[in-house]
Amino acid sequence: MRISLVLLGLCIVSIYMPALASSKSDKLDQPESGLYSILPSGYKRLAKLYLASEFEQCFKVSKSKKESLPAREQDSIFFLNGICALKLGKIDLARQSLEHSLALRARNSDAIHYLGDIAAAKGEHEQALSKYQEAVWQNSYIHLKISDTLLSKARLYKQLELPEQYLEELELAVSHSNPSEQALLELSSHLISQGKKTEALAYLERLKKMENKQPQSVTQTKLLAAQALLLPTGRVYQTADLRAAKKLSQEMLESQELAPEVTDQAEINLAKSLIGLGELSEAQELLADLKERLPNDHGIERLREQLKIESKIARSLEAGE
Repeated sequence: MRISLVLLGLCIVSIYMPALASSKSDKLDQPESGLYSILPSGYKRLAKLYLASEFEQCFKVSKSKKESLPAREQDSIFFLNGICALKLGKIDLARQSLEHSLALRARNSDAIHYLGDIAAAKGEHEQALSKYQEAVWQNSYIHLKISDTLLSKARLYKQLELPEQYLEELELAVSHSNPSEQALLELSSHLISQGKKTEALAYLERLKKMENKQPQSVTQTKLLAAQALLLPTGRVYQTADLRAAKKLSQEMLESQELAPEVTDQAEINLAKSLIGLGELSEAQELLADLKERLPNDHGIERLREQLKIESKIARSLEAGE
């Protein structure tokens, strides 16, 4: 099946480029930013446009300027043009600009990483793995980190249904002293899916202590922390953990403007904690609302069945008394 270039670009943004999912809440005026440092004097605005998610404007300006500078200063303009093209789904143009940037300045792990992303999205898996390995080996990053490349490599292994290699690369991605937020989030999520509560909470605590986190990462950390707390310790559900999950979910729902899918997950976490704590009437009301909004969600239906069982047990105990 042929996939349009725009869809390939969206695939890269959502799957292979988590580190560049920047929002306008980024600290745009930090002179130490790698993107600022590589640009010639008078062209720092391009970095600000990119970090502010003004990708179309960044692409147009860099396109008009990339060949007007001396050759020794063109590499960074071609690089910015390439990564903006990626964000816009202009895959072939992105590849051309990034390759041109590398021809002018070979030591740029970010450009090599993004060429790996493009290869992965196009199904050129061997080339993608080769590019990721080259980026890590060269270790000349500008805006990204080694852990970003290792995470992309891990995700490619997951796509190829190679779970051992996936986990190996993911653990390697978080082994660095300054891992990416997305690598920590992904490993935590994987551990939760495996029922490994203690390990997941340890990585989430590490993420919680990181400074200057993206708002999306803060929200996702709280969601995953609640999910981890809802897991049993051994085979026993801990009342203190259930209460902590309930409190965390309630705080999220009360104090933040959340995306609809985040609200749904926070309410599901809250419903699970209420059932575990025996607060069945509140859980019933919450699940009725979720069922109305998400009628085809099998997870909600399973929770409703669990609630029926717990309610029946509670009534039996009351009758016995």
